[in-house]
Amino acid sequence: SGQTWQERLALNDCEDDLLAVDFADRAHGCAVGGELANGSPRVWTTADSGATWVQVSTPYRGWLSSVIYVSDSIIVATGRNGKVLRSADAGQNWDSVFAFQFNDASLREVDFANDSCAVANDGSVITTHDAGLTWVLEEDNPASFQGVDLLANGTGISVGENGVSHSLDFGQTWSTPQALLGGHV
Repeated sequence: SGQTWQERLALNDCEDDLLAVDFADRAHGCAVGGELANGSPRVWTTADSGATWVQVSTPYRGWLSSVIYVSDSIIVATGRNGKVLRSADAGQNWDSVFAFQFNDASLREVDFANDSCAVANDGSVITTHDAGLTWVLEEDNPASFQGVDLLANGTGISVGENGVSHSLDFGQTWSTPQALLGGHV
């Protein structure tokens, strides 16, 4: 219920900046991040509700900023250098399944609805419709997307420095960002 908290893995124990966490169920979770100073990625998994965490290696160099369980065993993580990593065994092994052709893209947020997904980054959106096996660069967008949320009916909302955009097709196309009072989202 979140009324009390206990520290389980202190940053001084793992020497990382942890940027995202997701759980498949009450027990199984995955946290991602990295050492921002040198770009070393970090993936940590738990099978006991976060009481203990185990570091897992990845075939990737660069911090990870977002992670989501697609199913009990499939996990997708995104991050720096336009990388998408996918695990089909609950985080024990990872494959690189997508990378932008340019290295300065940061994939900031990933969200799934069914087997479809959208990933937000600085000016582009990538999507998948097969639980993260293959990815498509959908469109360049002048908006700098910082976060995305998809619903089961295909509706998506993305927020960023230019406001709020919406999609009706699982992130394949997006509306022109609508500014909100107060500036950046």
